[in-house]
Amino acid sequence: MECDSYVIRSYQECRHIITLLNRLQLPVYFRLLYSSGMRTCEVRWLKCSDVNFESGIVKIIKSKSIDEHVIVLHDSMLQLLQNYNQAMEKVMPNRIYLFPDKKDEPHKIRWGCTFFKKIWSKVSDEKAVEYDLRSLYAVTNISGWENHGYELSGKLLFLSRSMGHRNIQSTFGYFHLTPMLTDKLKRNCAKKFSELIPQTAKCNEENI
Repeated sequence: MECDSYVIRSYQECRHIITLLNRLQLPVYFRLLYSSGMRTCEVRWLKCSDVNFESGIVKIIKSKSIDEHVIVLHDSMLQLLQNYNQAMEKVMPNRIYLFPDKKDEPHKIRWGCTFFKKIWSKVSDEKAVEYDLRSLYAVTNISGWENHGYELSGKLLFLSRSMGHRNIQSTFGYFHLTPMLTDKLKRNCAKKFSELIPQTAKCNEENI
């Protein structure tokens, strides 16, 4: 809500192509990060041709790793992306990138970081960065397994692949952020748990 309010205020104060693009892009950009678990660089580098606007399948071709992977958007996110794409076509017809700057190039990393910081400061005094949305996606999924019967290996593998991890060890790092599930796993398989999950997990863009 604060993000939506921020971009509307900014555009009212300065009606410029840059503020117009931000008004259209930022609410969708942050919601896509929030709902998909994609890396910030993956979203910034997405081309329109990487997205199937009918099926909701997104091909992540360019990433920090060499491995390509695909994700499937939630229906609500797909609808939002469809509306966004239609609006962007009126402003920048036949653009290459899904979230382009005014020159139809991908935004630099400081674009998302700067606006997240400005918007987040109106929401909370706690420290946070835009990449935390990826961590939130992982933790939300893992926490949901506590309340359902599940096959850990299957769900974990699916989550690992959808987040573009090259190996399942990277996904295990998020278990330290979900105390309830962590305690349950320790009770059931303490020895194997300690072997699989590193004691110090650094959830940042450099290693996941």
